[in-house]
Amino acid sequence: MLHTEYTRYIMFEDIIIAIFILAGLTLLVIMPNIKIIREHEVSIVERLGRFSKILKGPGIFMIIPLIDRTVETIFLGKKTWEESLEDQESKVITFKIDYIIKDPKAFCYITLDAEKDFKKDIKELHLSLLKDDIHIELLNEYAHPYGIEIINYVIL
Repeated sequence: MLHTEYTRYIMFEDIIIAIFILAGLTLLVIMPNIKIIREHEVSIVERLGRFSKILKGPGIFMIIPLIDRTVETIFLGKKTWEESLEDQESKVITFKIDYIIKDPKAFCYITLDAEKDFKKDIKELHLSLLKDDIHIELLNEYAHPYGIEIINYVIL
């Protein structure tokens, strides 16, 4: 009689250990798929390699493990970029641009590094045109394909 009670106790203990191990493994799979998005941020989610949705913050979101993945988290607030360039005549041109990202999907998918390419295009524009010919509308034409809108442009 004593032997069967001891066997039941060992089986019950094994079941408890198995439940804890299973719960731990479940947490290991679920935790990386909980996304916290802050205010003024969005996150681009792909499902099976194709664009699925944009998660807009603030909030806590769950994506489907092994099916969904977060490609990029993008800050939508105002960013400032100040640059000094030297033109062909050894004149230094310094400008400051304030911009925001208006279209996160275009920003994410247009190139591998849209912000770097956008800045390269603006630098080339400054070197190719006279500084009096550059204005916000022209800069926005260059920025629009990248999902960026320029809100302020100043030559220093």
